[in-house]
Amino acid sequence: MQRLVTMTISTTVLVALLAATAAAGPPHAVDPTTVTPPLNPSLTWSCFDTGTGPICQGTLETSYQNEPIDMTCDGNPVYVTGSGSDRTTRWHLPDGRATMTISNDSFEDRLSLSPTGDGPSVSVRGHWNQHYTYPVPGDRSSRVLTQLGAVYVATAPGDGVVFHDVGLIRFMPGSDFEEIDVMHGPHDLYSDFEAVESAVCDQLT
Repeated sequence: MQRLVTMTISTTVLVALLAATAAAGPPHAVDPTTVTPPLNPSLTWSCFDTGTGPICQGTLETSYQNEPIDMTCDGNPVYVTGSGSDRTTRWHLPDGRATMTISNDSFEDRLSLSPTGDGPSVSVRGHWNQHYTYPVPGDRSSRVLTQLGAVYVATAPGDGVVFHDVGLIRFMPGSDFEEIDVMHGPHDLYSDFEAVESAVCDQLT
C-alpha cells in the first residue's frame, strides 16, 4: 500500500503546453533513453521534440491477484487483488534535462486474509494527481514531489471508512515518500501506520 484547484491548474498547464506543441508542427520522435534523469522503466514511453525540449508520455496498466503485501494480522499475511493505471507526462529542456512531471494515477484494490480472496475484505481505492518539479533541471536529488487527491480511501461493508489518505502532501527535495514538507488533510498512513494496520485487521478477522 504505497485535489481541485491544483488539479485544475495542472490540467490547464498541460493543455496549454500540448496546444503550443501542436501549433509548432509535426513532432519528431526522440529516444527515451536520452533524457535525464532516466524515465521510470515500469511505464511504456514515447518522446517527441517540441522545438523547446522533448516531451515524454508514459502509460502503465497493471493488475494483480491475491498477492501478499507488507502487512500482517496476527502473523497472517494480507493479500491484495486489484488493478491500477498511470498516465504520465514529463517536460524537458532542449538538452533533455527534466523540468516537470505530471501523473494521473488510479487503482482499485480488495484486501483479504485468504490467498484465494475469500472471506471478509476491505476495499481500497485511489485517484490522485502527482507531480514533480525540478528546481535544478535534470537533478533527481533536487526534485520535489507533490500528491493531491484521494491517494487511499479504504472502506468495509457496513462500517464505512476504515482509513484514508486524502488532500495534499508535499515532500522535501529528493526525499520522495520519506520526509514531509507540507501536509493538508487526513493522512492516516503517514500519521499512524500501526493504527491503520490494526483497523484493517479488525475488519479482516
